[in-house]
Amino acid sequence: MIDVVHVTQILTRFSGLSEDVLADAMPVVAVACAECTEKLRAPEYAEHPLVLEAVAALCNYRLLLRDKSYREGTTQFSAGDVSATVSPAAMLESAVQLRDDAYTAAARYFEDTDFLFRQV
Repeated sequence: MIDVVHVTQILTRFSGLSEDVLADAMPVVAVACAECTEKLRAPEYAEHPLVLEAVAALCNYRLLLRDKSYREGTTQFSAGDVSATVSPAAMLESAVQLRDDAYTAAARYFEDTDFLFRQV
């Protein structure tokens, strides 16, 4: 099985989530690890760094979709004289790109179940 702890460590790099948010996100990480474990070509690929990054990128994307601030619109941060505005659309676009790139890099370790041969 894909290690939830390793995926969580990589997810922290992608998302910068706090420990409290990560604790709430553990069910999402566990489900993604289980889903992706079933799609592996061989069990020994579960610890490959590209596989772990792909699962972490998927978790990042799913957590962004369920994030309340994403659904509420633009997020604004302010710390003293410094302020920043983050567009949810831009965040989602980055998460999609990160997820897709990570899965492309790890594609050889996963079974392709999205293709079907049929008689014409």
